[in-house]
Amino acid sequence: MEGLSENFQLFIDYGRLLRVIQKTRNLGRPPIIIGFRPPPLDSLWNRIRRDGYDIHIYDKIIITTNNETVTKEKMVDNAIGFHIDEVIFTKTPATIALVSGDCDYFRNIQGALERKWKVELWAWHSGITNYHYFYSDPLFYAKNNMYSPGVVKKPFLQTTFIPLDNYYKIFSWGYGVANTEEMKILQLSDGDEIRIWENDDVMNCYVALDLFGWWHRYKRGILLLYFRSNEELQKAQLWVHEKHPNIRVKKL
Repeated sequence: MEGLSENFQLFIDYGRLLRVIQKTRNLGRPPIIIGFRPPPLDSLWNRIRRDGYDIHIYDKIIITTNNETVTKEKMVDNAIGFHIDEVIFTKTPATIALVSGDCDYFRNIQGALERKWKVELWAWHSGITNYHYFYSDPLFYAKNNMYSPGVVKKPFLQTTFIPLDNYYKIFSWGYGVANTEEMKILQLSDGDEIRIWENDDVMNCYVALDLFGWWHRYKRGILLLYFRSNEELQKAQLWVHEKHPNIRVKKL
């Protein structure tokens, strides 16, 4: 991405990601969330408190050997596999949605399909190579042969791959100082409203405009929003004036 600075950071808001996956569907049981501890400002925490999610959070274990640092993830992988099996063996077949970037759960997915579950696999296009050996159509849908070496091929028609790339503007955002030669900057300032804005509040602006969010908290009470064009900036300016009339807006 052009215009990125050295301190640019990409974040994923897992609370928003979960809303994308659920859509308007009813839940058969509380969603199971398994992974490493996310940042405390992630909207995931608020949704967990509100909706009673079944959450299993692990602290990262850092192991240093021979000057090499490794993050141990096996505990998370085992927990995900266990809960997939628990659901498919104890619940009435419906749809199970899995967000994952690797193939560690191939056998679990195969077991779900054999028990007539529909399976949704949500992942980035860049991670699809990890699934290539059991996807017949790796870019969009796994419609035909799902197999591994030594296993007889069977037609599995109930697996759908959904690329996260189509939804990234809704749940991911960038933070850091932008290259001013590449980006247009909108400064928001004044009032306690800006001071208490959390990342989810800022994302509301970008999502409403169908733009990728990128901002920087310059100092307390001053927020810098970055845009690719003057047209994008003007749309954001109008949105802020309409939704938050007490905030001062200035183009830099």
